[in-house]
Amino acid sequence: MSNQSGIEAGKELIQSFSRFYQSGSRALTLKIQNEQIVVDKLIEGTSSFNQDFALIREALSDVEPRYVIIKNDEIDKHTFISYVPDNAKVRDKMLYASTKTTLIRELGLEYFFPIAFVSDLDEVSYEGWQAIRAHESEQQPLTQEEESLKLVKDIEDLNLLKGGGTSRKFNLAGFSEVPSQSTEVAFEVEDEVKEAILNLKNNQAISATISNERVVLLSSKSLSNPKELTEFISSAHPSYAIHQGDEGTSFIYACPSGSKVKDRMLHATNKKGFTNFLKANGINLDKIIEINDVDELDLYYTDSKPEASTIVHEKTRFTKPRGPRRR
Repeated sequence: MSNQSGIEAGKELIQSFSRFYQSGSRALTLKIQNEQIVVDKLIEGTSSFNQDFALIREALSDVEPRYVIIKNDEIDKHTFISYVPDNAKVRDKMLYASTKTTLIRELGLEYFFPIAFVSDLDEVSYEGWQAIRAHESEQQPLTQEEESLKLVKDIEDLNLLKGGGTSRKFNLAGFSEVPSQSTEVAFEVEDEVKEAILNLKNNQAISATISNERVVLLSSKSLSNPKELTEFISSAHPSYAIHQGDEGTSFIYACPSGSKVKDRMLHATNKKGFTNFLKANGINLDKIIEINDVDELDLYYTDSKPEASTIVHEKTRFTKPRGPRRR
């Protein structure tokens, strides 16, 4: 379906993850070596979730990507961090990005929350974790799977806010100085977008983006299979897509990790307003999906269309054991 690396989680890695899950260790770092995903470091940690972030940072560098799995004290899930520093080699960035989705699915999506993307070593901190949780509590409830992928963007958006990527003022609802249930967006929606929305048919998708402070139409196309969305949605810059298929209507917010800071800010802060606009114009959204790379759509569209919490793989995958938990 997508441009993935072909690298999979082998039996040895799955067994290592199982042992880690049952142990009292705090974190596990993974690396890609010789076209395989292998354990890099096991971090025993302490009883302090706060202090353990310093130990995790010490296990990472500012030039080499890693996958980091962290045991949480607050929730019965593991945090999954895709750590890809800005200074990493381009090939390594592409390799880790194209392998992440496969790794998460084979270990088990249902065991991870949140799933985060981090590009700066300083962002791996307890303060960063608290900011994510605070931001999460302000959002409307989503499904477990939507929340996991949504937090990838939450981390980026919070860091961008700290860096001042744009001077325009927006509130968390995505539009300026209006109630959270308003259907108004901060920017004018062009007539082409409105017409495409009104004419949306089954097995069809439309995509739009923000350009020159206007919501403009990128494309409108008939799709015979939702898997075609990976080619339809832009991998170069943020965009909104609406797909109407046999299972209902989906709204997809794509925010590629390599896109410009200002573009990411504009699309993140206006997403809620645009979904309200769609609902006001007769589009009932059955599913709201947020992704970075288009490969992440694999987590939502599969051949057998199972529930995400009961995904079954033909090859060996991790099965949740009953073991001691960190206190």
